[in-house]
Amino acid sequence: RVAEAYIAQAEVLLLRVPTDFPAVDRALQAAEKITSLSEEQRQQVIITRLWQYDRQGKLKEVVEQGGEFIKQWPGSSSVTLVRMKVADAYYRLENFAAARTEYELVFKDNATSPYADTAQYFAGMAALSMMSDEGREAALTLWQELAERGGPLSIPARQQQALAKRRAGQEEESLKLLDALLTEKSLPEEQHRSLACEKAEILMLLGKTDATRLSAAIKVLNDLIAEDDLPYKWHARAGYTLAVALNSAGQSMEALEACHDVVESTGFSGPADPSEFRWYYRAGFLGIDLLEASKQWEAAARLAEKLALSTGDRAAEAKERATKIRLEHFLWDGK
Repeated sequence: RVAEAYIAQAEVLLLRVPTDFPAVDRALQAAEKITSLSEEQRQQVIITRLWQYDRQGKLKEVVEQGGEFIKQWPGSSSVTLVRMKVADAYYRLENFAAARTEYELVFKDNATSPYADTAQYFAGMAALSMMSDEGREAALTLWQELAERGGPLSIPARQQQALAKRRAGQEEESLKLLDALLTEKSLPEEQHRSLACEKAEILMLLGKTDATRLSAAIKVLNDLIAEDDLPYKWHARAGYTLAVALNSAGQSMEALEACHDVVESTGFSGPADPSEFRWYYRAGFLGIDLLEASKQWEAAARLAEKLALSTGDRAAEAKERATKIRLEHFLWDGK
Protein backbone atom coordinates (compact mmCIF):
# COMPACT_ATOMS: atom_id res chain seq x y z
CA ARG A 1 0.00 0.00 0.00
CA VAL A 2 2.99 2.27 -0.55
CA ALA A 3 1.28 4.11 -3.42
CA GLU A 4 -1.76 4.84 -1.27
CA ALA A 5 0.53 6.19 1.44
CA TYR A 6 2.25 8.61 -0.98
CA ILE A 7 -1.10 9.82 -2.32
CA ALA A 8 -2.43 10.28 1.21
CA GLN A 9 0.73 12.18 2.12
CA ALA A 10 0.22 14.55 -0.82
CA GLU A 11 -3.43 15.09 0.16
CA VAL A 12 -2.50 15.93 3.75
CA LEU A 13 0.22 18.31 2.59
CA LEU A 14 -2.32 20.13 0.40
CA LEU A 15 -4.42 20.83 3.47
CA ARG A 16 -1.60 22.61 5.26
CA VAL A 17 -1.26 26.40 5.23
CA PRO A 18 1.13 27.50 3.86
CA THR A 19 1.28 24.58 1.43
CA ASP A 20 4.63 22.97 0.69
CA PHE A 21 4.05 22.38 -3.03
CA PRO A 22 7.51 20.89 -3.70
CA ALA A 23 6.78 18.25 -1.03
CA VAL A 24 3.43 17.54 -2.70
CA ASP A 25 5.28 17.09 -6.00
CA ARG A 26 7.76 14.68 -4.45
CA ALA A 27 5.01 12.56 -2.93
CA LEU A 28 3.04 12.32 -6.18
CA GLN A 29 6.15 11.63 -8.26
CA ALA A 30 7.09 8.84 -5.87
CA ALA A 31 3.64 7.33 -6.30
CA GLU A 32 3.84 7.59 -10.09
CA LYS A 33 7.14 5.67 -10.16
CA ILE A 34 5.57 2.56 -8.63
CA THR A 35 5.13 0.11 -11.50
CA SER A 36 2.33 -1.85 -9.87
CA LEU A 37 -0.12 1.09 -9.71
CA SER A 38 -3.72 0.10 -10.31
CA GLU A 39 -5.95 2.10 -12.67
CA GLU A 40 -7.79 3.50 -9.68
CA GLN A 41 -4.54 4.64 -8.08
CA ARG A 42 -3.40 6.29 -11.32
CA GLN A 43 -6.67 8.17 -11.42
CA GLN A 44 -6.27 9.26 -7.82
CA VAL A 45 -2.77 10.59 -8.50
CA ILE A 46 -4.09 12.79 -11.31
CA ILE A 47 -7.07 13.97 -9.26
CA THR A 48 -4.73 14.96 -6.43
CA ARG A 49 -2.55 16.73 -8.97
CA LEU A 50 -5.62 18.68 -10.14
CA TRP A 51 -6.23 19.86 -6.58
CA GLN A 52 -2.58 20.90 -6.40
CA TYR A 53 -2.81 22.93 -9.62
CA ASP A 54 -6.02 24.51 -8.39
CA ARG A 55 -4.39 25.58 -5.12
CA GLN A 56 -1.45 27.01 -7.08
CA GLY A 57 -3.75 28.93 -9.43
CA LYS A 58 -2.50 26.94 -12.44
CA LEU A 59 -5.88 26.92 -14.12
CA LYS A 60 -4.67 26.05 -17.62
CA GLU A 61 -3.00 22.94 -16.21
CA VAL A 62 -6.28 22.00 -14.51
CA VAL A 63 -8.07 22.26 -17.87
CA GLU A 64 -5.41 20.27 -19.74
CA GLN A 65 -4.94 17.44 -17.25
CA GLY A 66 -8.62 17.28 -16.43
CA GLY A 67 -9.43 16.96 -20.13
CA GLU A 68 -6.89 14.18 -20.52
CA PHE A 69 -8.40 12.35 -17.55
CA ILE A 70 -11.90 12.49 -19.09
CA LYS A 71 -10.60 11.19 -22.45
CA GLN A 72 -8.60 8.36 -20.86
CA TRP A 73 -11.22 7.22 -18.34
CA PRO A 74 -14.66 8.27 -19.65
CA GLY A 75 -16.36 5.59 -17.56
CA SER A 76 -14.65 6.45 -14.28
CA SER A 77 -16.81 7.23 -11.26
CA SER A 78 -14.65 10.36 -10.81
CA VAL A 79 -15.40 11.86 -14.24
CA THR A 80 -18.15 14.11 -12.89
CA LEU A 81 -15.88 15.47 -10.16
CA VAL A 82 -13.08 16.10 -12.66
CA ARG A 83 -15.45 17.76 -15.14
CA MET A 84 -16.67 20.10 -12.38
CA LYS A 85 -13.05 21.01 -11.67
CA VAL A 86 -12.41 21.71 -15.35
CA ALA A 87 -15.61 23.78 -15.63
CA ASP A 88 -14.60 25.84 -12.58
CA ALA A 89 -11.15 26.46 -14.07
CA TYR A 90 -12.69 27.63 -17.36
CA TYR A 91 -15.04 29.92 -15.43
CA ARG A 92 -12.18 31.50 -13.49
CA LEU A 93 -10.25 31.91 -16.75
CA GLU A 94 -13.33 33.79 -18.01
CA ASN A 95 -13.82 31.31 -20.84
CA PHE A 96 -17.53 31.30 -20.10
CA ALA A 97 -18.60 29.42 -23.23
CA ALA A 98 -16.35 26.46 -22.39
CA ALA A 99 -17.37 26.61 -18.72
CA ARG A 100 -21.05 26.54 -19.66
CA THR A 101 -20.50 23.50 -21.91
CA GLU A 102 -18.71 21.55 -19.17
CA TYR A 103 -21.29 22.42 -16.51
CA GLU A 104 -24.13 21.41 -18.83
CA LEU A 105 -22.47 18.07 -19.55
CA VAL A 106 -22.43 17.35 -15.82
CA PHE A 107 -26.15 17.72 -15.18
CA LYS A 108 -27.31 16.48 -18.58
CA ASP A 109 -25.19 13.30 -18.55
CA ASN A 110 -25.82 12.49 -14.89
CA ALA A 111 -28.94 14.14 -13.53
CA THR A 112 -28.75 12.11 -10.30
CA SER A 113 -25.21 13.23 -9.51
CA PRO A 114 -24.79 15.20 -6.25
CA TYR A 115 -23.10 17.83 -8.44
CA ALA A 116 -26.03 18.18 -10.86
CA ASP A 117 -27.83 21.13 -9.24
CA THR A 118 -24.59 23.00 -8.59
CA ALA A 119 -23.54 22.45 -12.20
CA GLN A 120 -26.89 23.76 -13.46
CA TYR A 121 -26.66 26.83 -11.23
CA PHE A 122 -23.18 27.70 -12.48
CA ALA A 123 -24.11 26.89 -16.08
CA GLY A 124 -26.56 29.75 -15.68
CA MET A 125 -23.86 32.00 -14.24
CA ALA A 126 -21.56 31.17 -17.17
CA ALA A 127 -24.35 31.73 -19.71
CA LEU A 128 -25.21 35.13 -18.20
CA SER A 129 -21.54 36.12 -18.17
CA MET A 130 -21.38 35.65 -21.96
CA MET A 131 -23.19 39.02 -22.17
CA SER A 132 -25.64 38.04 -24.91
CA ASP A 133 -29.41 37.93 -25.12
CA GLU A 134 -29.26 34.18 -25.77
CA GLY A 135 -27.03 33.68 -22.75
CA ARG A 136 -29.32 35.69 -20.48
CA GLU A 137 -32.42 33.79 -21.62
CA ALA A 138 -30.62 30.46 -21.21
CA ALA A 139 -29.55 31.46 -17.69
CA LEU A 140 -33.11 32.42 -16.74
CA THR A 141 -34.39 29.08 -18.01
CA LEU A 142 -31.75 27.09 -16.12
CA TRP A 143 -32.47 28.93 -12.89
CA GLN A 144 -36.23 28.59 -13.36
CA GLU A 145 -35.83 24.80 -13.61
CA LEU A 146 -33.79 24.82 -10.40
CA ALA A 147 -36.34 27.01 -8.63
CA GLU A 148 -39.20 24.71 -9.64
CA ARG A 149 -37.39 21.65 -8.26
CA GLY A 150 -37.25 23.31 -4.86
CA GLY A 151 -33.82 22.01 -3.86
CA PRO A 152 -31.14 23.75 -1.76
CA LEU A 153 -30.26 26.06 -4.67
CA SER A 154 -33.85 27.08 -5.36
CA ILE A 155 -33.62 30.41 -3.51
CA PRO A 156 -30.16 31.37 -4.88
CA ALA A 157 -31.44 30.56 -8.38
CA ARG A 158 -34.45 32.83 -7.92
CA GLN A 159 -32.15 35.58 -6.61
CA GLN A 160 -29.98 35.26 -9.70
CA GLN A 161 -33.11 35.52 -11.84
CA ALA A 162 -33.92 38.82 -10.15
CA LEU A 163 -30.39 40.13 -10.74
CA ALA A 164 -30.50 39.08 -14.39
CA LYS A 165 -33.82 40.88 -14.86
CA ARG A 166 -32.30 43.99 -13.29
CA ARG A 167 -29.31 43.88 -15.63
CA ALA A 168 -31.69 43.63 -18.56
CA GLY A 169 -33.46 46.80 -17.42
CA GLN A 170 -36.56 44.90 -16.29
CA GLU A 171 -36.67 46.50 -12.84
CA GLU A 172 -40.36 45.86 -12.19
CA GLU A 173 -39.99 42.14 -12.93
CA SER A 174 -36.88 42.00 -10.76
CA LEU A 175 -38.71 43.74 -7.91
CA LYS A 176 -41.56 41.20 -8.05
CA LEU A 177 -39.09 38.32 -7.77
CA LEU A 178 -37.32 39.95 -4.81
CA ASP A 179 -40.60 40.66 -3.01
CA ALA A 180 -41.60 37.01 -3.43
CA LEU A 181 -38.25 35.85 -2.07
CA LEU A 182 -38.45 38.16 0.93
CA THR A 183 -41.68 36.43 2.02
CA GLU A 184 -39.88 33.07 2.33
CA LYS A 185 -39.98 31.99 5.97
CA SER A 186 -36.90 29.78 5.66
CA LEU A 187 -34.76 32.53 4.17
CA PRO A 188 -31.31 32.67 5.86
CA GLU A 189 -30.63 35.93 7.69
CA GLU A 190 -27.66 36.89 5.53
CA GLN A 191 -29.61 36.27 2.35
CA HIS A 192 -32.53 38.31 3.66
CA ARG A 193 -30.20 41.26 4.20
CA SER A 194 -28.70 40.88 0.75
CA LEU A 195 -32.13 40.80 -0.85
CA ALA A 196 -33.24 43.85 1.14
CA CYS A 197 -30.26 45.84 -0.16
CA GLU A 198 -30.94 44.70 -3.72
CA LYS A 199 -34.61 45.66 -3.38
CA ALA A 200 -33.63 49.13 -2.16
CA GLU A 201 -31.24 49.58 -5.08
CA ILE A 202 -33.96 48.68 -7.60
CA LEU A 203 -36.43 51.01 -5.89
CA MET A 204 -33.83 53.76 -6.20
CA LEU A 205 -33.58 53.12 -9.95
CA LEU A 206 -37.36 53.32 -10.23
CA GLY A 207 -37.26 56.40 -8.00
CA LYS A 208 -35.68 58.42 -10.79
CA THR A 209 -39.15 58.79 -12.28
CA ASP A 210 -41.34 58.00 -9.27
CA ALA A 211 -40.58 59.74 -5.96
CA THR A 212 -42.70 57.26 -4.01
CA ARG A 213 -40.29 54.48 -4.96
CA LEU A 214 -37.39 56.50 -3.57
CA SER A 215 -39.26 56.92 -0.29
CA ALA A 216 -39.90 53.16 -0.25
CA ALA A 217 -36.15 52.50 -0.74
CA ILE A 218 -35.32 54.78 2.20
CA LYS A 219 -37.79 52.88 4.40
CA VAL A 220 -36.33 49.49 3.42
CA LEU A 221 -32.83 50.69 4.31
CA ASN A 222 -33.85 52.32 7.58
CA ASP A 223 -35.60 49.09 8.60
CA LEU A 224 -32.46 47.10 7.84
CA ILE A 225 -30.19 49.48 9.76
CA ALA A 226 -32.55 49.31 12.75
CA GLU A 227 -32.00 45.55 13.12
CA ASP A 228 -30.48 44.46 16.42
CA ASP A 229 -26.86 43.29 16.28
CA LEU A 230 -26.57 44.06 12.56
CA PRO A 231 -23.03 43.13 11.40
CA TYR A 232 -20.95 46.09 10.30
CA LYS A 233 -20.68 44.98 6.66
CA TRP A 234 -24.47 45.18 6.32
CA HIS A 235 -24.69 48.36 8.38
CA ALA A 236 -22.10 49.95 6.11
CA ARG A 237 -23.69 48.79 2.85
CA ALA A 238 -27.18 49.86 3.93
CA GLY A 239 -25.86 53.13 5.36
CA TYR A 240 -24.02 54.10 2.19
CA THR A 241 -27.01 53.16 0.01
CA LEU A 242 -29.28 55.15 2.32
CA ALA A 243 -27.01 58.18 1.95
CA VAL A 244 -27.24 57.95 -1.84
CA ALA A 245 -31.04 57.61 -1.68
CA LEU A 246 -31.39 60.57 0.69
CA ASN A 247 -29.14 62.71 -1.48
CA SER A 248 -31.19 61.76 -4.54
CA ALA A 249 -34.28 62.85 -2.62
CA GLY A 250 -32.72 66.26 -2.00
CA GLN A 251 -32.02 65.57 1.69
CA SER A 252 -28.29 66.34 1.67
CA MET A 253 -27.97 66.93 5.43
CA GLU A 254 -29.61 63.59 6.20
CA ALA A 255 -27.39 61.96 3.57
CA LEU A 256 -24.31 63.39 5.31
CA GLU A 257 -25.54 62.01 8.64
CA ALA A 258 -25.91 58.58 7.05
CA CYS A 259 -22.30 58.76 5.79
CA HIS A 260 -21.03 59.76 9.23
CA ASP A 261 -23.03 56.92 10.75
CA VAL A 262 -21.06 54.45 8.61
CA VAL A 263 -17.64 56.00 9.26
CA GLU A 264 -18.24 56.80 12.93
CA SER A 265 -20.41 53.79 13.81
CA THR A 266 -20.75 53.20 17.56
CA GLY A 267 -18.25 50.64 18.82
CA PHE A 268 -16.63 50.44 15.39
CA SER A 269 -12.84 50.11 15.46
CA GLY A 270 -12.29 50.11 11.70
CA PRO A 271 -12.97 47.88 8.66
CA ALA A 272 -11.69 44.33 8.95
CA ASP A 273 -12.14 42.81 5.48
CA PRO A 274 -12.50 43.90 1.82
CA SER A 275 -16.31 44.03 1.91
CA GLU A 276 -16.27 46.30 4.97
CA PHE A 277 -13.60 48.55 3.43
CA ARG A 278 -15.61 48.85 0.21
CA TRP A 279 -18.65 50.39 1.88
CA TYR A 280 -16.61 52.29 4.49
CA TYR A 281 -14.71 54.14 1.76
CA ARG A 282 -17.77 54.71 -0.42
CA ALA A 283 -19.61 56.29 2.50
CA GLY A 284 -16.56 58.30 3.53
CA PHE A 285 -15.81 59.73 0.11
CA LEU A 286 -19.49 60.51 -0.48
CA GLY A 287 -19.43 62.38 2.85
CA ILE A 288 -16.42 64.38 1.68
CA ASP A 289 -18.23 65.26 -1.55
CA LEU A 290 -21.28 66.43 0.38
CA LEU A 291 -19.20 68.52 2.77
CA GLU A 292 -17.33 70.16 -0.10
CA ALA A 293 -20.61 70.85 -1.91
CA SER A 294 -21.80 72.76 1.17
CA LYS A 295 -18.39 74.50 1.44
CA GLN A 296 -17.53 72.90 4.79
CA TRP A 297 -13.86 72.68 3.87
CA GLU A 298 -12.42 72.01 7.34
CA ALA A 299 -14.91 69.22 8.05
CA ALA A 300 -14.22 67.70 4.61
CA ALA A 301 -10.47 67.74 5.26
CA ARG A 302 -10.90 66.11 8.67
CA LEU A 303 -13.10 63.36 7.27
CA ALA A 304 -10.54 62.69 4.52
CA GLU A 305 -7.80 62.54 7.17
CA LYS A 306 -9.82 60.01 9.14
CA LEU A 307 -10.10 57.79 6.09
CA ALA A 308 -6.36 58.22 5.50
CA LEU A 309 -5.65 56.63 8.89
CA SER A 310 -7.30 53.38 7.80
CA THR A 311 -5.33 50.42 6.40
CA GLY A 312 -7.32 49.81 3.22
CA ASP A 313 -6.42 50.34 -0.43
CA ARG A 314 -7.91 53.85 -0.62
CA ALA A 315 -6.10 55.31 2.39
CA ALA A 316 -3.47 57.01 0.20
CA GLU A 317 -6.21 58.47 -1.98
CA ALA A 318 -7.88 59.89 1.12
CA LYS A 319 -4.61 61.44 2.28
CA GLU A 320 -4.14 63.13 -1.10
CA ARG A 321 -7.71 64.39 -0.97
CA ALA A 322 -7.18 65.89 2.49
CA THR A 323 -3.97 67.60 1.37
CA LYS A 324 -5.66 68.98 -1.73
CA ILE A 325 -8.57 70.43 0.28
CA ARG A 326 -6.26 72.10 2.79
CA LEU A 327 -3.98 73.55 0.09
CA GLU A 328 -6.83 74.90 -2.02
CA HIS A 329 -8.59 76.53 0.93
CA PHE A 330 -5.55 77.59 3.02
CA LEU A 331 -6.54 75.49 6.00
CA TRP A 332 -3.07 74.71 7.35
CA ASP A 333 -3.00 75.38 11.06
CA GLY A 334 0.70 74.86 11.71
CA LYS A 335 0.36 71.38 13.22
